[in-house]
Amino acid sequence: MIAFQGDTPRGKVLRLDRSFQRLIIITLIGAVIATLVTRLSPVRVFENFLADIRVSHHSIPSDQLDQIVLIAIDDTTLADFAYTSPINRNLLASVVQRLDKLGASVIGVDVLLDRASDPSADQALESAISQANAPVILVSNPGRSAIGAICDDQPAGTLQPDTLDRYVEVATIGHGALCLDSLDDVARRAPVNRASAPSFAETITNAYSATEPGTAAWLNIPFQPGEEALWPFRTFSASMIDVLPASWIEGRIVLIGRISPYSGDFVSTPLRFSTQPVPVEPKALLPQAELPGLVVHAFTISAMLDGRRGHHLTVWGQIPYVVLGALLGAGLVLLRLRLMVTLGGLAVLLVAYWWLVFALFNATSGAWLPPFTGFASALLIVSGGLFAALEREERDKRRFVQEGFSHFLSKKRVEEIIQSPSILTLSAEEREMTFLFTDLEGFTTLVDTMEPTQLAPTLNGYLDKIIDVVARHDGTVDKIVGDAVHAMFSAPLEVPEHRLKAVQCALDILDVSNAYQAQVRAQGVDFGRTRIGISCGKALVGNFGSSRRFDYTAHGSTVNLAARLEAANKSFGTSICVSESALADHPSIAYRIIGDIPVRGIVEPVRVFEALRAAQCPPEVVQRYADAYALLDTDPETAAAQFRRLQRDHPDDGLIAYQLASVEDG
Repeated sequence: MIAFQGDTPRGKVLRLDRSFQRLIIITLIGAVIATLVTRLSPVRVFENFLADIRVSHHSIPSDQLDQIVLIAIDDTTLADFAYTSPINRNLLASVVQRLDKLGASVIGVDVLLDRASDPSADQALESAISQANAPVILVSNPGRSAIGAICDDQPAGTLQPDTLDRYVEVATIGHGALCLDSLDDVARRAPVNRASAPSFAETITNAYSATEPGTAAWLNIPFQPGEEALWPFRTFSASMIDVLPASWIEGRIVLIGRISPYSGDFVSTPLRFSTQPVPVEPKALLPQAELPGLVVHAFTISAMLDGRRGHHLTVWGQIPYVVLGALLGAGLVLLRLRLMVTLGGLAVLLVAYWWLVFALFNATSGAWLPPFTGFASALLIVSGGLFAALEREERDKRRFVQEGFSHFLSKKRVEEIIQSPSILTLSAEEREMTFLFTDLEGFTTLVDTMEPTQLAPTLNGYLDKIIDVVARHDGTVDKIVGDAVHAMFSAPLEVPEHRLKAVQCALDILDVSNAYQAQVRAQGVDFGRTRIGISCGKALVGNFGSSRRFDYTAHGSTVNLAARLEAANKSFGTSICVSESALADHPSIAYRIIGDIPVRGIVEPVRVFEALRAAQCPPEVVQRYADAYALLDTDPETAAAQFRRLQRDHPDDGLIAYQLASVEDG
């Protein structure tokens, strides 16, 4: 990371301080930006989405859940009545009387009684409420403007219940406003401690048990799915009220309310991603992603009883996770891994953190719901900023190192260049050349698993052998990038038969690399095989540097093609991929066609061949392969059959396996 300036210790220390200061500044700026990002509405919606996924998939045991029973006035209950609205007051009266007889501690009626119905039915319900031993709490509609004030945490004034006077005189009233998050219209919080506007849930809780009122204006509702149903409260149809045993009702809070797909009393909650079934019929018609208002009240009451709280993330709550993400992002970049490895590390950290927050939520029974977006934003922003800054700082250093190690030539070629130094002047020309790219399979894993003291000599020994082979065939090593060698033939000096020399060089490289692989594997090092790509064509070659630093190299689609063919070996099961333009006939070389391959950056598909030593692939095998390949377009079934026979005879042949798999996949 640090490039020292000056020869004195003082100069080095100053440079070290500036680098450290830059690191701290970028990390701090990234953390601040990440914190601001978490306040953006789309990010907050995404955070809510991730939190709701966790809540929807974890059932948390709670003693208070058993203290609440729901009596659903469902479609089955109302099937014998001529009308469903308003709900028959005789039905409500009978339910209240039965629950009181069974020993309910508090009865909450989540049914609006704002309109008069049959006088005798109204009288029956009034009598049932007034004669009940248990306190009966009725719900009222506070009105649209009052709901807006309540949910915006503004003074709502003294609410006038819309309940008929006859019921106000015999029961306690609480408003049933459900407050939805302005970001995504999901119910997550309930108003509490509103002296002038007590809620339905809070009124019931106070009637059931004397609880500490606290000072907070909001209760974050701790939603949770049941183990066998969408909500964890025991729920019974009102049509079953006469057969319920006293042990299921006695001493409990019982809520009565309409649960029907036609009631319209449903809201979205954090349980919107749960796959648990709705415990009320008809299940097929009830909205799976939403909860009845009656159930939301039940969750609110449960939270008030046992002191559990849901989650409401503030900007301050994000800061510890932002700091953690920033530190991990900075640490990962400072390891100075390759770009793809760094990106992989970022992906691993994000996945690991997601798994961790899920595990912590489960392990703490829902008490801890760490945010995700603060950590992820800081991780990505800080790592991206530092990576860009450090790459810029190292640019000159890489250029200097490139100049020292990118050109490896045989002694013969060095002498020729000394005789003609104009070759390396600041100019470029177009000429036909052959390019050879090598790559070591599994190099990243090798770097990650080997000790540096062991990796350097192992890799250097491998590269020395490849460079020697390239020089022996009059090739020029253009670059060494990690484990990869980029070589060109017919530059800087022209080489007759550069195609043949490149293919023969590739075969020799394969021999020496296989021997070296066996040697180091005997020492316990898992050394991969070498893959090679060869292409031939016109390219622009010359010194593309400056008067003080030169970089003699080649550019063009032919160069890129060699790189693409090297990588394609992995798919084809081959070791040497050669473009048709680079084929060179020789008795010692055998070729097998792979196909016309589309290559990124090249308009027309490229016909590609595998190069082998003729001694390793007898002519009859080459001919059998060619015959099978020729049938791919006209008779794929016969081609597949011939490739199967070839595979039985040569089970380790990667190209045969590739062609068979391709034709079988259509």
